[in-house]
Amino acid sequence: QPVANINVACDSEQGVAILDPQRGYALTNSAGVMSGVIGCEAPGSFQFLCRLAVGANRRRFVSVQCTGEAPAGFDGFPGAAGGGLGGGSQTDNDGAVRITAAGFIDDGSAGSTSATAGSSIDISQISDCDGDATTFDVEPFYDTYVKLMVQNDRAEQVRFETLQYSVTDVDGRGTEFSSKKLGLTQEADSVTADSGGSATIIMPVFKAYAGSKYVGDPLGTGIRITNRALLTVSFTLTGKTALGESVTVKARSTASFGDFLACTN
Repeated sequence: QPVANINVACDSEQGVAILDPQRGYALTNSAGVMSGVIGCEAPGSFQFLCRLAVGANRRRFVSVQCTGEAPAGFDGFPGAAGGGLGGGSQTDNDGAVRITAAGFIDDGSAGSTSATAGSSIDISQISDCDGDATTFDVEPFYDTYVKLMVQNDRAEQVRFETLQYSVTDVDGRGTEFSSKKLGLTQEADSVTADSGGSATIIMPVFKAYAGSKYVGDPLGTGIRITNRALLTVSFTLTGKTALGESVTVKARSTASFGDFLACTN
């Protein structure tokens, strides 16, 4: 049966712009449908996601194929939505250093650079997985880490020093959180990209505490994440070249924040 007036939120990888709805979300009509228009900004295969943003916890990924070449003078679609899934927007002066992927590790495997990054973040822990009052089976619940893949096409090595992130509307009331600049403390080979090489940077961003997920220090000025929706997290990575020149690159990654069952029994 069709359901009207349900909010559907959509996002895409960079390369696909959402032209309509211009803010990336809209209500279903009387037939239970939310329609729109997307545009290809670059050739390639791109992920596209739509999610019911009001309690239904349903989502669907599809792949969008863009072929051909951009016409001369084409500058994309200014003001369009989209571009928040993975990928990155480069701000290095000559574009030679860029973030090629940005995702989240929420399953406790962040100790390995080979850990798989995804786009789902569990914000609430279930106290008893099996519902049996005679046993106490707590749902696995971990800190959330961001995984950034950085490519360096400069002619010199780049060492990354700090990471700063921000997220809007963490509580559903418009509250925005911006972190301090966090020093990168991993082994040198994980935060240094040689000329023509890459680096994998994994850093904690959301803290698991007392069955909830927080931005910032949960025992200090941190904010509990209560907005069960698609939220876009922005990252700013800074570093220096071997010759001392400053490098800054930025990325955005959109994740689904909600109650995701991780019980194993």
